[in-house]
Amino acid sequence: MNQIFSYLNFLHCQKIIATPQKYLVKKILMKLLSFWETS
Repeated sequence: MNQIFSYLNFLHCQKIIATPQKYLVKKILMKLLSFWETS
């Protein structure tokens, strides 16, 4: 549940971040999510 909250909070923060950074952060987030699913 804490991971979900962190993810939602992260998405909210993304709105403030510049587009190039947002793309990079999104890639990193996807790697983290796939890591959580496999663990």
